[in-house]
Amino acid sequence: MELWNIFSTVVTVGVIAFGAHLIGYDIGQQDAHEHNTKAKA
Repeated sequence: MELWNIFSTVVTVGVIAFGAHLIGYDIGQQDAHEHNTKAKA
């Protein structure tokens, strides 16, 4: 059972970190898009 707890914790942390990375990437892309639009205008 101890091994399962460690595995579960690693998976949970990995999913949270991966989700945060995707959210951060999306926000970064939006900021870059707005910056490019303002630069063209």
